[in-house]
Amino acid sequence: MEQEPEELPRVPGYEVLGRLGEGASATVWRARRLGDGLDVALKVLTPAGGDVTEGLREAGLLAGVRHRHVVRLHDVLPLPDPVSGRPASVVLATQLAAGGSLAQVLARRRILTAGELVTALQPVAGALADLHGQGIVHADLSPGNVLFLRDGMPLLGDLGAARVTGVTPGDPQGTGATSGMVAPEVVEGFPATQESDVYQLGAVAWLCLAGEPPGPPWSRRDLEELAPGLPAGLADLVTRCLAPEPGDRPDAEEVALALLAAATPEPVEVAPDADPGFGVTERLRRAARDDLGAADETRARRRAATRSGWQQRPRLLVALAAALVLLVTGALVVPAVAPRAVDVVRGVADRPDEAAAGGGVEAEPRPAPAPEPPAPEPPAPEPQPPPAPEPPETAGPEDADDQHLAAVLQGLVDGRAAAWRKGDLARLADVLASGSPALTTDTASLERAVDLELRYPELAFSVAEVEVVARTDRRLEVEAVLGRDGVRGVGDEGQVLVEEPGDVGPVRLVLTRQDPGSPWRLWSWEPA
Repeated sequence: MEQEPEELPRVPGYEVLGRLGEGASATVWRARRLGDGLDVALKVLTPAGGDVTEGLREAGLLAGVRHRHVVRLHDVLPLPDPVSGRPASVVLATQLAAGGSLAQVLARRRILTAGELVTALQPVAGALADLHGQGIVHADLSPGNVLFLRDGMPLLGDLGAARVTGVTPGDPQGTGATSGMVAPEVVEGFPATQESDVYQLGAVAWLCLAGEPPGPPWSRRDLEELAPGLPAGLADLVTRCLAPEPGDRPDAEEVALALLAAATPEPVEVAPDADPGFGVTERLRRAARDDLGAADETRARRRAATRSGWQQRPRLLVALAAALVLLVTGALVVPAVAPRAVDVVRGVADRPDEAAAGGGVEAEPRPAPAPEPPAPEPPAPEPQPPPAPEPPETAGPEDADDQHLAAVLQGLVDGRAAAWRKGDLARLADVLASGSPALTTDTASLERAVDLELRYPELAFSVAEVEVVARTDRRLEVEAVLGRDGVRGVGDEGQVLVEEPGDVGPVRLVLTRQDPGSPWRLWSWEPA
């Protein structure tokens, strides 16, 4: 007998296209917003007590959350009961995570490498840190709520969903309480807190590394036994997140920074065109079958495997997105060229001084040609940096240098922007010092962007409020306010692959030159 077509919900302003998933208290539908054609996910929530008032109030607060690693809430709508006409459900129209969820990846992969874990969860930890700073508790962090965009960028989903659905805080129903995925104090009936969020983050990390939930504290095995060969400190970090006492757990910001230091981010494979209800490609299914054998051998094969063409691009865009966040700081960051999974977040992307691997964040290196004296020496008269106009006769050499330094610095960041706009590696060497961390990292990242045919045609920087902090004949340390306009990363066919908002902030820069007569070059930069 032919199956009857599924009845789709009627949501004002949206065309419902089909079901994506279903849970105990919610059904998720794929839909298109009629006003602009935007594809969204519609989550239809039915509060346990039938009263949607509190859910609507809280959802309205959550609608104000804007974070690159938190699923964006576009709209909140009540659905009336067909009999009484009173609101019976709440519909959340959210950003569509077309790359699937971490739960879907684990269903096919069983485990992640340490580097893949950093890519998937470090941005989530950073997002949690920012939400906690705003007084928001997620309260329902699970593998199903770690989502991916088509390019593999991780997102934290279902923010506050437990409250919106009317589930009483501390009710363990559907939370995985018996498997150790929920903090003990929440299982006992206490409200969710920032500390319980960190516990759940640790439980997800444990699941990713060990292939099984952590279990309750009294029967938990050692993570290093379940997942041998982890980088130093990673097992300890995850274990501390799962501490029975809330006060013994690190905060989310500490977790974000510690994850970044624990392992080099590795891209997580997701399917850019997959139905979000399934999320990954057949390649992941093959990888899952491989994982059922020897885990160590499989990990080695995954690291060694090479792919070409567009099938490789989703992985590389993730890697480029995260590494790019690590490049430098603030306004000098060029978006989306290396593990965005590592922005990673504001926990890292906006704190790049903690990202030791970033090219522009190494601390105050001294160029080899001229060792620094222990204290700044009075500057000798310096020639005017070309092509600056000659200063008035009353201006001494140091005054002239200060007068034109802003123009020199603007010229350097303009040259760097031009190199990224045109994908011109040679231009980087014209503005970044030879052997500098800035040149090393920028060159590697730009090479990867060029390989992907990824361009930034609108990239531009601005310089203001330049002040000399320390100076010698061959080295300048300055503080300045640098700005970067909003920018888009464009693919070979003109499609927008990456989009980042503008940024502005104080930065400390180190400039070097080979001798007093040669032009200045950028050596490094870090937050001021």
